[in-house]
Amino acid sequence: MRTLDKLFNPESIAVVGASNNRDKVGYQIFHALRKFPGQLFPINAKAPEIQGVKAYSNFKDIGQPIDVAVFCIPAGACLDSIKE
Repeated sequence: MRTLDKLFNPESIAVVGASNNRDKVGYQIFHALRKFPGQLFPINAKAPEIQGVKAYSNFKDIGQPIDVAVFCIPAGACLDSIKE
């Protein structure tokens, strides 16, 4: 189905809650995706850089559509992030 193409063959992925702290899931997920052939965007409101990659405070700062977002933040914070 063409409607699922972006999910299964994304060109861009954002990791919300990406982290520099090896003990956090945001670090592990972002690190695992580092070899992703498309565009990879770390989103972290407090860090200007994640694992050597420019970080963004929110989706708006990226300035382009994202195909897939991985949320590594507390469930209570997800809704506000999704609304962006």
